[in-house]
Amino acid sequence: SRRRFDRGLPNNGWFGEAPCGRFRALWLSLLLCLPLAGCAPDASDEPLKFRISIDTGPNHLRNATLRRFIEALDEAAPGQFDIRFYESGQLSNDRDVPKALHWGNIDMGVPAQSKMTRFLTDANLFTLPVLSGLPEDVIFALHDGPVGRELNRRIEEKLGVKVLGRSIPLGFTTTYTTDRMLNQAADMRGMKIRTPGGAGSLSLFQFYQANSITLPFADVPLALAQGSLDGIQSSHETVMSGQLWQVGLKYCYEDRANLLVYVPVLSNAFWGRLTPQAQERLTEVWEETVGESREYARGRQEAAKQVLMENGVVCRRNDEAELAADMPGLTRLSDDLVRRLNMDPALYQLMLSEVERLTAGGGP
Repeated sequence: SRRRFDRGLPNNGWFGEAPCGRFRALWLSLLLCLPLAGCAPDASDEPLKFRISIDTGPNHLRNATLRRFIEALDEAAPGQFDIRFYESGQLSNDRDVPKALHWGNIDMGVPAQSKMTRFLTDANLFTLPVLSGLPEDVIFALHDGPVGRELNRRIEEKLGVKVLGRSIPLGFTTTYTTDRMLNQAADMRGMKIRTPGGAGSLSLFQFYQANSITLPFADVPLALAQGSLDGIQSSHETVMSGQLWQVGLKYCYEDRANLLVYVPVLSNAFWGRLTPQAQERLTEVWEETVGESREYARGRQEAAKQVLMENGVVCRRNDEAELAADMPGLTRLSDDLVRRLNMDPALYQLMLSEVERLTAGGGP
């Protein structure tokens, strides 16, 4: 295998040596080749350098999924790609992936979809409060169906990238608290809750009259330990990996407000260097990875929840009846967000129609 998991080490001699005089070098190479049984392979036979960059650490669920993808691609296209996997933001963080692709610093990134909202307001679509509490299969059906495909097309058009295929998940968000156990969403009134950001998440906590706060995740443990936060919105996997019960988190309220996903994007320059056959192979391998990753993510989130409970964190699910009673208000809030953020109302209405169809027995 030509796959390489280096840590940013240079790859010397990748493109071969520079020519020494166009015509003289060509004539000399022809003369040298004539008496031999065959010439050296054409440059097109060399493995294509493929730089993949994500900003999470090696133990993160997304990293594990990407390693599976890389291994599967190596098996499906042996010797075709020289894959370099950069973790922990060595080449680019999620926020800067579009720029890194445009400048040619990386060939593929898999940023959180929420990071694209600064370039495309319609990327807020799947964080709108109207989707709160929907089952996972319905959310995936929205991402995979006409709404998600159209959003991916707009991402491609706006950012000048190639979306390789369907998104991979991290999991549902959960609200974790320190000293107050939430029996219903209204119990978070007046609490200081850290959110990952995004207009949808911020507005949801405002709807329940909580104080939503955005700060880097690296600052969260100290803020919890000092009492500057009453809770955070995150996922079981993330809280478990940070062992945040050690800094005061005692309760988790599984409100399933938002399903966190990552979108695979390639630079158009890299995509254009691939033959149609290579493009098809890359797409097929990613598609196989998606199915596996969704099952894998579900299992890891459940395992992480068990670790939290073993360490004293008390978990409970949100009340379906309460959520249903809140839904008219959450729908009005979503309508208002679409207007204020200048999102496409037609795409929003298409999403609402799909939700109605999927939840009325049409099935994903």
